[in-house]
Amino acid sequence: MRTRKLTRFFLALAVAFALFGVLNLLWMGLSAMERPAAGDWRLLKKLSNDVCVDVTGGQIAFYEDTHGGFHGDGDTFLTVAFDADAAPHIAAGGAWSALPLTDDLATAAYGRYELRDGGGYFTGPLATDGDGACYFPTVETGYYFFKDRFADAAGSQRDGSFLDRGCYNFTLALYDADRGTLYYYELDT
Repeated sequence: MRTRKLTRFFLALAVAFALFGVLNLLWMGLSAMERPAAGDWRLLKKLSNDVCVDVTGGQIAFYEDTHGGFHGDGDTFLTVAFDADAAPHIAAGGAWSALPLTDDLATAAYGRYELRDGGGYFTGPLATDGDGACYFPTVETGYYFFKDRFADAAGSQRDGSFLDRGCYNFTLALYDADRGTLYYYELDT
């Protein structure tokens, strides 16, 4: 009789723990689904300020931020997809320019191969992931935004190439009008 009561007790206890575990997982899943929406909106609002155009109507498709190292060094890459009716109103002039990229920006985004001194040299790209793969896809039609935060902070002239420096603090964004996608890259070294 006593073993039957103990068996029922432990069975009831096991069912209670299982029910508690299922409810806990359900609660964590629901709360995790809610958090990114608020975080996405704040991130899109920050991105809007950074690139001087409202992108809050988009959906974040990819986000990676490695900042937090020595003096905040790192890079950020963000891909934002837009429905046709939510696409940002980007036009040449002001902070954005029509593609193609300048040679220096194309080197930063995609790299450059050149022949000199009897050999071939590959420079860049700077916008790469941890495996060295290029972040930016090829964009044929659209606009780009570039902000050289190093030159702005140092008050230096924009003469010469920003690629000739020993450190980089810049933001580069590409808007692909064919895909309705914004690609954002920020590098701080």
